[in-house]
Amino acid sequence: MKVFITGASGRLGSRIIPHLISRGHTVAGLVRSTEKAKKIEALGATALIGTTADQGLLRKGANENDAVIHCAMDHKDADLGSQMKGEREALDFFADVLEGSGKVLISANGTVAVQPGSDEHSQSAPIGPRAETEKAVLANAGFIPYVEGLNWSACNADDAALLFVLALETAEPGTIVHAVQEFPQLKAIAQVLGEKTKMDTKAITKEQAKDFGFFGILLQAHQDFSTSWTKKTFGWQPKGQLLLDEMKHADASFFKAV
Repeated sequence: MKVFITGASGRLGSRIIPHLISRGHTVAGLVRSTEKAKKIEALGATALIGTTADQGLLRKGANENDAVIHCAMDHKDADLGSQMKGEREALDFFADVLEGSGKVLISANGTVAVQPGSDEHSQSAPIGPRAETEKAVLANAGFIPYVEGLNWSACNADDAALLFVLALETAEPGTIVHAVQEFPQLKAIAQVLGEKTKMDTKAITKEQAKDFGFFGILLQAHQDFSTSWTKKTFGWQPKGQLLLDEMKHADASFFKAV
């Protein structure tokens, strides 16, 4: 199968490419620069240089391939609303171009709006916005907040990338899968962030979390839902490094850069 990926040089896209190629697919990836083009070409993909705002490139990628995997999100704009708007516009454009073609469209999303105890089939619509938790946390000057007793959902990037490919190959139209490996406590995540950044951590209430804007929504979301259907249906068993282990072993400079 010929596959077009947006965000091809990113954390997820760059891991999807090797899985696709190892399973006999060919890949074209949308990247922003010549430097990033070289990165995905080294993985065996063909590069298209541009952004998701270039509808001509999006149309070319969709028309010349059998499937589209949309992983891109424009993080240059600090306003999350603008990021989400751009992502949604690109996704809607792909849907229009591919309508009636029988081609596959897969989009990355987040699990912040998944209700505790729910499963893959209880979701009637695409799930809430993606967010880079560490960046949002560190943007709150003074301390790293958390709400006691709540969990976050996490998955090793390489395991998540493999699930994209498994879904591409076998999922029915309209399928929602949960690429979740574990549910670490927010308190534990905050503590590791505090150790790495030399910042204090502080427990807050759900009511106080509302003062933190969009990140407050994340702080209030208790994530604990089923992934059993995803694992059983696709034979998917995540094996990669867990989030807290990865954070503990990451160089402190990473967190300072964030």
